[in-house]
Amino acid sequence: FAAAPGYLNSPVLNTYTNPGVAGSRSPAVTKTIQGGLEGVGRFFDQNGYTLDKMRVGSPVPPVFARRLPNNMNNSVPMNKDVFLRLMLPLSIKINEEIAAERATIERSGYSGPISGAPAAVQSIAAKYDIQSNTTNLLQRVDVLPVSLMLAQAGLESGWGTSRYVQQGNALYGQRVWDPSQPGITPSGRDADQNHRVRTFTSLEESVRSYAKNLNTNAAYLEMRRTRANFRRSGRMPSARDLIAHLSSYSEDPGYYSATINTLVLDNRLTDFDRSRLSNGQPMNLYL
Repeated sequence: FAAAPGYLNSPVLNTYTNPGVAGSRSPAVTKTIQGGLEGVGRFFDQNGYTLDKMRVGSPVPPVFARRLPNNMNNSVPMNKDVFLRLMLPLSIKINEEIAAERATIERSGYSGPISGAPAAVQSIAAKYDIQSNTTNLLQRVDVLPVSLMLAQAGLESGWGTSRYVQQGNALYGQRVWDPSQPGITPSGRDADQNHRVRTFTSLEESVRSYAKNLNTNAAYLEMRRTRANFRRSGRMPSARDLIAHLSSYSEDPGYYSATINTLVLDNRLTDFDRSRLSNGQPMNLYL
């Protein structure tokens, strides 16, 4: 990228086994891109950011859009491609944050009840709603497969076309019942229901909330246990390894699981499970 050369030639960072570099980069620059969906696609193409390069291991440029273009349209061939290029850096960034928190716990050298843990570990435990011990805390503080993050974002948002993501940056269809929290009332909601789709100030906030939901909600305990088993064996799970344990995410678990698996396969999303952000200067995109 012209404002921050060297994005695509920087060393790859393995955030699954290393703590990540969240917060360690230089201050971000800003870039306004005109032309909606097509303008974003041209900008990425002109600066060498293509999915094909990312699939073969090129570091992902740290470019972060606050919201999606307002003309996302699945009848346009480039729609899904642009959506994935916008979502990939955000997904990795949130994983970096989680990896850094996990590293803080592990570097503390402490193992045992949270009540006796160092202050930094207690702070993370409070965020992840754990009062018991560091074993249970580490089960929650762990990264998610990028393939899962991308597939669920694509399915839940209609590849960026849904009114929830267009009006409220709601990528993952998270529900909210508290009237004090921002949300959009679903079309056709039954009269006896009062939930809304939670909205966010940015796409990044939406991805961060989604990750915390999977990492803390009791409904996804088996997903976290399966992920922990993979980690103990030195392996990285993909979306296909975990999706069976996310049945509570949909009112039709069988269909949901099959659809996610199809999206992962058809779009070769596991290619991005080991993708890492480059160490280039971050760029905040205003579309």
